[in-house]
Amino acid sequence: MTQSFVRTSPYAHLLPSLSSFPLHPIEYVSETLSVLRLHIEYETQRTNESRQQKILDAQKRRLYRRAHGLEDLNADEDQGIDVRGLVPWDDGLTNKERTQGGREVVLTGADMIKLGMQPGEHQIEFMKRLESQGDRLRRVKERGVDAVLREEQDAARRERASTDLAAAEGESLPGQDAGQGSQPQVQPEKRGRKLWLGIW
Repeated sequence: MTQSFVRTSPYAHLLPSLSSFPLHPIEYVSETLSVLRLHIEYETQRTNESRQQKILDAQKRRLYRRAHGLEDLNADEDQGIDVRGLVPWDDGLTNKERTQGGREVVLTGADMIKLGMQPGEHQIEFMKRLESQGDRLRRVKERGVDAVLREEQDAARRERASTDLAAAEGESLPGQDAGQGSQPQVQPEKRGRKLWLGIW
């Protein structure tokens, strides 16, 4: 196992030499564990990127099938990964779902948390609260949870940027009229968290 780790890990060169173990065993063990943590984080990141790429590839294949008429829109069963809200020219629905006015909303626990379910809140209460937000539920039905959340985040960013811009303009104008050239307060830089082996 050690040999394969040394050959495959990009962090193998950071392992301390075995000759330092008798003199400084605690330091040796802590540095070895730090290198192992780096390797685990690296592998986790690679795995997540690979999963995201596979999901993206599956979505592209399904969109290709739908664009070229290779998918049976009269089928009752689901024919692959959800592609609602990804492209403007395709709603991702079958003919049966279009006649019903959209897909039945099937939310997973992760989707409910993304949509704002509070810890300890019952699912039925959350669904009632979501149904009271009729427009949001309709958009979730049409486009899917992730597309709706992206839209809401973009809208919140635009609103925050416009209020920040308005606040900056509002502060600069009175300061110029009064002849006070007050500078906006600069936030101190947040100190980076110390990572393994003293690398920042």
